[in-house]
Amino acid sequence: MAKIDDSVKKKVPELRFAGFADDWEESKLGDIVVKAIDNRGKTPPTSESDKYPLLEVASIGGYYPNYSKVTKFVNYNIFNSWFRAHLKKGDILFSTVGNTGLATLMDDNQDATIAQNIVGFRAKNSNVPEFLLQMFKLPSNLKKAKRIEMGAVQPSIKVSQLIEVQYLLPKCKHEQEKIGSFFKQLDDTIALHQRKLDLLKEQKKGFLQKMFV
Repeated sequence: MAKIDDSVKKKVPELRFAGFADDWEESKLGDIVVKAIDNRGKTPPTSESDKYPLLEVASIGGYYPNYSKVTKFVNYNIFNSWFRAHLKKGDILFSTVGNTGLATLMDDNQDATIAQNIVGFRAKNSNVPEFLLQMFKLPSNLKKAKRIEMGAVQPSIKVSQLIEVQYLLPKCKHEQEKIGSFFKQLDDTIALHQRKLDLLKEQKKGFLQKMFV
């Protein structure tokens, strides 16, 4: 049997849900998402106690934003006049400066906005945000983004270059939904056990303080 050249192999994952057989297709990021919000170059006046949380790189990287990491807030006037656009549920937050390549799915908090080192992408056509989040987090795809980094001390990624990066994904919306839902369940389970682990660590710390002189 003749060896099949890699270039003509079917573009399908090794493990797949039943009922799906079509090849995955390669698309530019710009054909998958639209840049929904980008505040790069605009650092708003902030405080430590206003209503509207400013999401920075420390707040993203998990499945949803981690509001316990938020240290800056903006007031009503800044929120409604300073920013070019606002986030919507399902937007994908992607860090472009410093610790680049972190991705998080936006929740339904309509009061949150992002700092200038994060861009918000919005799925277009029939693409599913929950799937796209996992696509961004895939190590091989993260490497693609890292390849276009500029700068050594403060790495950054230009959005204009990022939207030209090619990603492989199923064109069938239902398959994207199945994959996104599957990994969402795994992420929820991991988060649950992480909270239990953190609680046990705190209990141990308390016992150590009380049971040793």
